[in-house]
Amino acid sequence: MTNLRIMNGVKILLGCCIMAMIGTSCTHKSNETLIGGEKDSHGCLVAAGYSWSAIKNDCIRVFDDGVQLTNSQDKDATSAAYLVFSADSSKIELFLPTGGENEKNPILRREGKDAVSWSSNSKSMDAYRVLEEGDSWVLYKGQTEIYRSE
Repeated sequence: MTNLRIMNGVKILLGCCIMAMIGTSCTHKSNETLIGGEKDSHGCLVAAGYSWSAIKNDCIRVFDDGVQLTNSQDKDATSAAYLVFSADSSKIELFLPTGGENEKNPILRREGKDAVSWSSNSKSMDAYRVLEEGDSWVLYKGQTEIYRSE
């Protein structure tokens, strides 16, 4: 009988300990920052891979919504550029790997109704240009190819 009381007491004590541990692990202190909770100036969750797109007027994941281009000059480069097209394909927003939150992504405009080229400024020798060459998209800065889709 005494052993039974001791066992019941141990069970109750163990149950209380478990309840206390569950209760403290479930509480959230308001001064803690949640993982992925950081947002940029547009409200995009940066840690979740979202960036602001002026063309889409929304937070997007460029690796989901854009066309990936690899570095043409450095085959070992691990970063990529992305092209995000407007709904009517008259504009392309260019996401470069060097761009920061405060740096605007260049907007390129189609150079004619049926053209296969877009430019950030057709009069500038240092402008960004995107050309559709066969099955590839190619990004130039001035006359130099810098990125290409695979």
